[in-house]
Amino acid sequence: MCEGCEEIINEKKPVIRQAAFKYKNDFVGANELISIINVKFFSWKRKQEGPIQVNNSFFHKIAHNAAIDEIKEYEVSIDSPDHKSLVEKIHFHDPSSFVLAQRIMKDCSPEEKDALMSIVNREDPEEFANRYNINYANAVQKRRRIVKKIKDRLFSKNLERSHG
Repeated sequence: MCEGCEEIINEKKPVIRQAAFKYKNDFVGANELISIINVKFFSWKRKQEGPIQVNNSFFHKIAHNAAIDEIKEYEVSIDSPDHKSLVEKIHFHDPSSFVLAQRIMKDCSPEEKDALMSIVNREDPEEFANRYNINYANAVQKRRRIVKKIKDRLFSKNLERSHG
């Protein structure tokens, strides 16, 4: 495996999952986006020289562009067997937790999905703040308010069903 790939991918695993889940759509699923993000990352990294540092928004941008581009069919092939096994570790393998996450996020806006995944993946609020061009305190507040809003929406629907 090329130098640094494993460390970067392992470090950014939650971010890659978050980006894939945020931008999945009717044309491309989360696991497909994870593969595409990694292929595009490996391709980009191969062209770089020296040590590299990538921030979370880099993976979000790849996912965003890939989700838009994936309206057409796309062949995803991971060039190295070592890379392929690394990508497999990032895919969502537990169907029950994936379905639960999909149900919770079904009615969420993209910003709400991003905030929720940011918290679940223990992303630093500073990264979230950078994506939305807000300061740290506003990022913390915004994420908390979104979680409360989603929680209220989930529980109000359950109450309406059981008592309606």
